[in-house]
Amino acid sequence: MSRTKDAIEGEESPQQRAIGSGLLRQRRRRPQVYAALGLVVVLSSLLVALSLFQLTAPGPAHRALRRAVAGLTEIDPLLAVRGPALREQADASPDGPVSLPDYPLDVPLSPEEARRSTEQVRDLLLDRSAEQAYLEGSAAFRAEGESGGSSGLSLKGFVRLSLGLLTASRHDALRLATVVLAILCGVLSCALVLLTPGYRRLTALGSTVAASSLFFLLLTVAVRLALALAGAASDDYIAGQLLDLAKDAAWLPLRNGLAFGGLGVALVILGVVGSGLSTNAKRVNG
Repeated sequence: MSRTKDAIEGEESPQQRAIGSGLLRQRRRRPQVYAALGLVVVLSSLLVALSLFQLTAPGPAHRALRRAVAGLTEIDPLLAVRGPALREQADASPDGPVSLPDYPLDVPLSPEEARRSTEQVRDLLLDRSAEQAYLEGSAAFRAEGESGGSSGLSLKGFVRLSLGLLTASRHDALRLATVVLAILCGVLSCALVLLTPGYRRLTALGSTVAASSLFFLLLTVAVRLALALAGAASDDYIAGQLLDLAKDAAWLPLRNGLAFGGLGVALVILGVVGSGLSTNAKRVNG
């Protein structure tokens, strides 16, 4: 004679029933767990894309490229040596554009501009070089072996990697990536909120945002520390300048991570406070 379902359940111990109910709750919570994990991944990716999008904006990119070009071209000693030849070109060609000899970018100057002070010529060259590099990337530099090559091109691989990021085309691509990731974050956040009951939805959302921000901050700090150590250990002046530039640029991702982390902590606090007030209200009414 087979036992009924009630008889079987009656033989189960309280511990077994508690374990069974816990497993059932875990099954019910599985969709929100997936939503939270997906949000952690997508939000971390959004922080990376957003930081790069901000770094490649025309203003920050122009300032960074000025510093990079100044280090790569060694413009100060080059102007000290080739400045007189530039003025001679201006005197010999009063109607045509002139260029600084041995400068690794094709930046034309008018004869009037070439006769200005060394500091003014330096600013003109760096501004126009930064504009060219922003539009063309490392292609703005003359190929190795051409007239006007410089020692900066010995770091060709590093130049292509760094200048290739700070371009208008990369900025446009990052804008699209940021928008897409922001939409995905919104969808996953809504899903997590809808799948979580009561004030726990704020706690769940806040914990997820804080976890993503913490992961991003740890990654940013690790990268900045690695750049600082590499810059301190490097004997090459140009490489040291570029590493210092990258290290300084890491402050913007740190700011983004702290802002999102603060938002996550605020949501967690609101969820905990709201849940406590709701529990107290039920006790009073009960």
